[in-house]
Amino acid sequence: MPPRSDSHRLPWCALAVSALCALTAAAKLYVQAPMTDVAHGDSSFYLTLARNLAAGRGFVVDYIPDFLGNPKGLPHPATSFWMPLVSVYLAAVMELFGTAYTTALRAMIAITSLAPALAFAVGREAFGKARYGLLGALLMAVFDGVLTAACQPQTHGFSLLIGGSWFYAMLRGQRDPRWFYALGPLMGLAHWNRSDGIFFWVALVLWWLLSPGRRFPLRTFLGIAAGYAVVMAPLWWINMGAIGRPMPSGSSRAAHLVLYEDLYRLPENLTLASFVEREPEEIVDSRMRALASNARSVVTGPAVGYLRKWKLSDLEDHHWPWIGLAFLGWIALLRRRFLIYWVYLGTLFGVYTLVLAETGTASVRCTLYATYPLLLGAGGYGGERLLSRVFGERWSAWVLAAGIAVLGSVGVLALRDWVDRGVVWVQDQKASHLAVKERFAERHGLLELPLMALDTHHFHVNTGLHLVRIPNEPVNVVHRVATELGVDHLLLRGAAESLPPGFAYHTIPKAPWLFREIDREEIGGELYRLYERVPLPAKPGTAAPAD
Repeated sequence: MPPRSDSHRLPWCALAVSALCALTAAAKLYVQAPMTDVAHGDSSFYLTLARNLAAGRGFVVDYIPDFLGNPKGLPHPATSFWMPLVSVYLAAVMELFGTAYTTALRAMIAITSLAPALAFAVGREAFGKARYGLLGALLMAVFDGVLTAACQPQTHGFSLLIGGSWFYAMLRGQRDPRWFYALGPLMGLAHWNRSDGIFFWVALVLWWLLSPGRRFPLRTFLGIAAGYAVVMAPLWWINMGAIGRPMPSGSSRAAHLVLYEDLYRLPENLTLASFVEREPEEIVDSRMRALASNARSVVTGPAVGYLRKWKLSDLEDHHWPWIGLAFLGWIALLRRRFLIYWVYLGTLFGVYTLVLAETGTASVRCTLYATYPLLLGAGGYGGERLLSRVFGERWSAWVLAAGIAVLGSVGVLALRDWVDRGVVWVQDQKASHLAVKERFAERHGLLELPLMALDTHHFHVNTGLHLVRIPNEPVNVVHRVATELGVDHLLLRGAAESLPPGFAYHTIPKAPWLFREIDREEIGGELYRLYERVPLPAKPGTAAPAD
């Protein structure tokens, strides 16, 4: 049990933590100030769904981003692959403050600015003194990952808050078992946020099996499961009405990917049979790529989070001390009490390397946010213990705090420069999308009709066009899918020779008997071509296909 000899300092700690929450909010507002439009495909999805929820349309979007959920047409059930917690939260905020992107951004900044308070609670619970909680809170306030991805309308911020709370409940429960009951609702929220929220269940069961001296009785498991079910029940009910099952099956199909572009294949071509038919060398290469990428993410994540540089060669000078603190944190976590951290980390790493390899490299970088409140607190503890050998117990925490403040200031300025440069691309991308809408959709009367395209998330949020992702299948299959979904036009971006070689799209211009080019124009330095689907003649003795 952590000592409570510093309880008399908690009022002062509360003031300090409140100041750090305000500090991180101000830093986020400064870093993100230039960003007035969505910059990422995933953010586009959550923003689109939030707007539809705020408008009373329900859990639907007007585009089909993939075929994992076996889509039948538009509007498309939004929960067929993606989890909706972020959009539900943003929709509630939009009811009060409007549906602009800046509303979503500030809403995420507001809720993730609680992260320093969570880091304080986790650090103090883990290491027994308020000073370690305060160091963790300071690290969290100026952490690159919380100033960028965590305040975007994506899942990173909620992964941080929900995951950090889950680890707090696990640690607190080891000295007060009543806290274990909080795990159920937290795992429900984690699953509302991301489909890999189920990994918390896997980690909990493994921890229970590996900790005979700390395990709780089976009746506690039933209580945890009941709390989880209460939180998940509304989502199960929504999914039963939208997709006919409590949870989508798209994530299980992702286990059959060998190349990332397989994500856009049809469900019948993403099966266990199709997976085992691939060359063994392809499967091994896929897993080895995931292994290398996930290992880099584990090492660099505590310094840069998700959106920024994550390869070792890309790190800037001010990132390396963060890597050093992370290593000290890992050393500090080498205790039986922290077994749950290693079990959860191992679960993520194992599943996203061996099973969900092709989608796992990005997912690992996101789900690692759940571990950062504990890891940063451990880093503060390890750094203070190291410095105490030089500066003594009295000054070591102050020296470390000063160093963190300096590094954080440098990081904030570097991030603002990075955002300033990124805004140019965001604005150019939006301008190109709007130009495509004007010069193709308006010119050919496609504003209310579905259009097949390669880019759906970002293209839709900028234009409002009804879109269907071009499946990564042979051109005759693309034609069949377009016919089944009632799509008459297809838009390609880029010259034929510049289309991704791993995709089937480059065959579309070579099949004029299936797709006939009717317009082309260069926009933003890229060639766009509009194709019209050519109806196939009816076979003798059959009715002509409906168009």
